[in-house]
Amino acid sequence: EIYTLSLHDALPILKLLPEAESKRIESFSPTMFFLVLLPPIIFESGYNLHKGNFFQNIGSIMVFAILGTAISALIVGGGVYLLGMADIVYKLNFVESFAFGSLISAVDPVATLAIFQALDVDPVLNMLVFGESILNDAVAIVLTTTIVESASAENEDIGAMAQIVSGVLRFIGVFLGSAGIGSLIALISSLILKHIDLYTNPSLEFALMLC
Repeated sequence: EIYTLSLHDALPILKLLPEAESKRIESFSPTMFFLVLLPPIIFESGYNLHKGNFFQNIGSIMVFAILGTAISALIVGGGVYLLGMADIVYKLNFVESFAFGSLISAVDPVATLAIFQALDVDPVLNMLVFGESILNDAVAIVLTTTIVESASAENEDIGAMAQIVSGVLRFIGVFLGSAGIGSLIALISSLILKHIDLYTNPSLEFALMLC
């Protein structure tokens, strides 16, 4: 018999709470992940990034991250939708299929990068894979948000072409806005780090990554 120990079973005090309140405590908020846990991870990756190889190949990385992720999302989303219509896989509607395709297209090649480092492959190849893995997460998040918001109630009355145009414009706006905010924070961080000696104050490095 397989028994799964949940947080509700592990902490008896939660049994004293109402069921709705205990479920709220046990649940993990996506907002908490995107606003609290994800930024320090991205900041750490950017801080330890080899800037020369990254910016020398920024064009190829952007093509792989943006165009490659979009093509993968279209193929996966279209495949899931068509296979669902044929009752081969679990049936999802149009929006759900392409939202799933957008999310699943954000691959994280940790094993590939580890093998590349062990084999000491060409730094350009390693940077192409590493740079694409950094940017495709942001592309997938923006693309998924755009697809979901395009199917909201206020957009149901407009035509298909207008929804596509609205989705493309929303994607460009959110992507450029996010890139602008990230660039501003990077400039502020660079200015702060310029006047802080992390060699003599190593504890400040960890504190900055949590900010």
